[in-house]
Amino acid sequence: MSKMDLKNKKCGYIAIAGCPNAGKSTLINKLVGHKVSITSSKVQTTRFSVLGICLHHDSQIIFVDTAGLFQPQDKVQKTMVDEAWNRIFDADCILYLIDASNIKKHNKIKLNENIQAHLTKLQKSSIPVFIGLNKVDLMKKKSDILPIISEINQYIQDKEIFLISALSGDGIEKMKDTLSNTLPVSPWLYAPQDLTNLSPQLYAEELTREKIFHRFHKEIPYDILIKTDKWEKNKKNELIIHQTIFTLRDSQKKILLGQKGEILKQIGIQLKKELSQTLKTIIHLYLFVKSDKDIAKKIQHTIIES
Repeated sequence: MSKMDLKNKKCGYIAIAGCPNAGKSTLINKLVGHKVSITSSKVQTTRFSVLGICLHHDSQIIFVDTAGLFQPQDKVQKTMVDEAWNRIFDADCILYLIDASNIKKHNKIKLNENIQAHLTKLQKSSIPVFIGLNKVDLMKKKSDILPIISEINQYIQDKEIFLISALSGDGIEKMKDTLSNTLPVSPWLYAPQDLTNLSPQLYAEELTREKIFHRFHKEIPYDILIKTDKWEKNKKNELIIHQTIFTLRDSQKKILLGQKGEILKQIGIQLKKELSQTLKTIIHLYLFVKSDKDIAKKIQHTIIES
């Protein structure tokens, strides 16, 4: 790329941080314009950082979808949170997302202790920080927004606050304009057509986790791991995928399979349909379920390796 080209090109990483269920994955999918990160109402859906790549004017914005920040209760959770903070402070810019619709309770405006601690920590950062007040469309009274902003300013000052809806897209374009201006002058790091850093295999594994989380609630915990055993094309250029779903206990394996394997079959149908649309080819999908008592260590290793 010539020096003349470099003059107008910008590129950099913007970490999207926040508590679980703030809407980070929904936001990154909206920003990119395609689904690159799985979503679920479960609070630990995102295990590792997923990149969503967006072209905005002369900027290539690389959004980093990090795991939700919370108080970890075990080694796997601690690894998730530690890795999330590492990725956050390694970015060129930070967008901290807050679920505005979940703040007002009992007629009081109050940020929870986790958000207070996060904002205080971010205030000390030398990296540019912005606040995204998400789900403002769900607030019954728009007059509640100003007290929330006032509350935020008690913990982090002089930071621009965007009022957005990751679901509807309200406020997103204005936010992208501002964020892209913070990026350094740089050649683009990815090809213009790239949307994410995830390989098709890893994306398919993540999608399987999403379908399981949507189908089950407390019956299947977060301690599941998806591994691809086969990924190849046949003579008709159709994709053959074999995946193994690892659970912690045999009892969870039975729940996941369902009577005569019916539940697993339904998950496979949903998964195959979405993968076919995304990868634009016919999919032959085969799902297997195994239990593994050492799954926590393997999940921890996967998070670190990612």
